[in-house]
Amino acid sequence: MTDDDDFEEKVANGDIVLFGIEQICEKLSISRSSFIRIRSTDDPVEPAKMYFPLPDTMKGRSPKWTTETLNKWMEKAIDYSKRGINLQHPVIG
Repeated sequence: MTDDDDFEEKVANGDIVLFGIEQICEKLSISRSSFIRIRSTDDPVEPAKMYFPLPDTMKGRSPKWTTETLNKWMEKAIDYSKRGINLQHPVIG
């Protein structure tokens, strides 16, 4: 979660765009169940696995991620794929 004091203001002004689960599934062209599997995998002992980041914020009970967070994760997924690292859940490749 973000520690930025101005985070809510930046979201309100449109300086930060937030994505919910449905928007992420659409962007990645995956089902909600695939997204849930990606998010629930957590084994930091296995470095070849790549995990979906924690949400940047919560709106009620709904997790939200910033564009920046999603882009960093997608860049990492593409990089892993190019280097031939077998991802736990190969979403992008």
